[in-house]
Amino acid sequence: MTDINVKIKATYSPEINLVTVKSDCKVEEISKEIEKYSKIPPHRQKLIFRGNILKPENPISYYKIEDGSTLIMVKLIKTEKYDDIQTSSTTAQSTVNNISSNSEENVKKK
Repeated sequence: MTDINVKIKATYSPEINLVTVKSDCKVEEISKEIEKYSKIPPHRQKLIFRGNILKPENPISYYKIEDGSTLIMVKLIKTEKYDDIQTSSTTAQSTVNNISSNSEENVKKK
């Protein structure tokens, strides 16, 4: 498969980073690439694309991620137990809802 460039926008930073992955890779490969520059391990990342929280085991083609796509990365809060997914998912879902409502407002303004 071919290499594609995916933009990563973290909610905690104004920067947009670029990662290069194979077009047939899984979401977890993107998380590993993000870890290289951010030092945030994959289990502390939630990736969002077009309002969907991405599952690490799914291929990026499942979400129709292609060259030039932008993903939102939410950094999860460090807890004693990393398996405390309920709190983490709630935070990520709130971000998805905020992004979606902001997008709708921008569309209405135009």
